[in-house]
Amino acid sequence: FRKPDELFYVDNNKIIKFNVDQELIDRKLTRAQLNPACMPNNVKSAGQFLVYDRVPGGTMYEYATPELMDQLLGWYKDSVWMERWFPKVRVFCENFYHKKTIDRLQQFRIKYNNWNEPSVINGQIVQPIDEYVARIDWDYLCDNIEWRFIHGDGHWDNVIYNPNNRSFTAIDWRTDFAGSNYGDIYYDLAKMLCGIYCNFQVLKNNDVAYTELDNSVTMSIPSVVDYSIYEQKLKSWVEHNNLEWRKVTLLVPLI
Repeated sequence: FRKPDELFYVDNNKIIKFNVDQELIDRKLTRAQLNPACMPNNVKSAGQFLVYDRVPGGTMYEYATPELMDQLLGWYKDSVWMERWFPKVRVFCENFYHKKTIDRLQQFRIKYNNWNEPSVINGQIVQPIDEYVARIDWDYLCDNIEWRFIHGDGHWDNVIYNPNNRSFTAIDWRTDFAGSNYGDIYYDLAKMLCGIYCNFQVLKNNDVAYTELDNSVTMSIPSVVDYSIYEQKLKSWVEHNNLEWRKVTLLVPLI
């Protein structure tokens, strides 16, 4: 998704990104250097510019098959999610999950101060957002942590697959996790699941139906084809690796 403070273009087979905040560029470079095996080749920066080699292939959305999903998860496990011990990681999760969610709600309400919350969505009666937020077990989210190197924005549109050599490469990785170069693996897993439920590639093209009438909303969110197959594969992988599927699903609405 385009950002107002960032420019992106391709030149001479190089991906070039400009950001008004040089610190964000520096952080992206630092994180790429921490795990170059999963990143594009020749990641460099110059001031407010980040440059790296264009990766041949296409996004996971373009090539997805159930078999390739297994390979993707194997790549994440072997090449991306490096374990990292770090003391007092709970504070990072409190800031990233809890504080960030509350801050985003406040920013949304300031920006759209005339917006009225719907009480019916697709024929289903819903409660106010604050009621759902109040039900979230923040202690559970912030105590059950698997601290790793993470992509940080690991939905399928941010992973390139090259069918020629059957390789995966991370693109558009996150600058940090609440100030840390490492993060909670559950965030990557939830981001991936979110991108299965909601096809970000289609969403970027505004191919979404949305109508409002009084306090009722009707909308369609495009999922990937046969999404339940990929959902089940991800769930099986999570449980096989002694992780908690409940936390993955709980994080999806916060993303």
